[in-house]
Amino acid sequence: MGWSGQFRLKVTCRHCHEQFHWKPLPQGPKRDQEPIETLRIDSQNLVLIQEYDGTIDNARRFGKHVRIAWERIPQIARDSIVAHWKKTTGAPFIWLLENRSEWGGDGWAAAHGGTTLFVVDKVAAALPDEHLESLLIHEFGHFLFIAESDEHHCTDTGPNRMLQCEKLVWDLTGTWGVDITEAELWMRRYFIDNKAELQLRETPLPYEETRRGFVEKRAPILEKMATFEFPQKYFKFRGA
Repeated sequence: MGWSGQFRLKVTCRHCHEQFHWKPLPQGPKRDQEPIETLRIDSQNLVLIQEYDGTIDNARRFGKHVRIAWERIPQIARDSIVAHWKKTTGAPFIWLLENRSEWGGDGWAAAHGGTTLFVVDKVAAALPDEHLESLLIHEFGHFLFIAESDEHHCTDTGPNRMLQCEKLVWDLTGTWGVDITEAELWMRRYFIDNKAELQLRETPLPYEETRRGFVEKRAPILEKMATFEFPQKYFKFRGA
């Protein structure tokens, strides 16, 4: 299976420790790893996972839920995302990574540039099916807004940009029958998640106490975004 795109093109020699860059090629450098299927762009184009840092069984399960999540999105939204992917050779690029620091961000997943999906392998392995699909649909929501050149995702540099991006996706995916808050609560209970580490807890936090803290922390964010209205130009992508 080949790499493509512009990710993981830098390598370090194990002997001299000097860093080198691969010449970008449509197929990229090769690794001896069994291809894992995910979604289909159309009848001819099947998307494979670029690479997975965990077990093949987890990659297969992940690929299955990428496909299910994709099929839960309205066709009009999928069409917009696919049109954006077709502007970049080989897109989309899907990665299951051991360490989120590779993409230079935080969280458990990222929709980079509207063409690349990064997900932390240990999170994908631990999340129950319904929460994994919620996470994936949430990221596909970001793909859509990037595909539509949404100003909050693409050009805005204001202090509330990240919150506005999240609010757009919350509101949109809510009409698709998806609420990411339960997945976020599950992650808070089962994972230690801070700048220093992202690690599965030995013992989950108690449900009721964690939920209260989660709701209290989320309340000022929702209050701050209460006047941020979902733009009418995106109404066509909403579910029934």
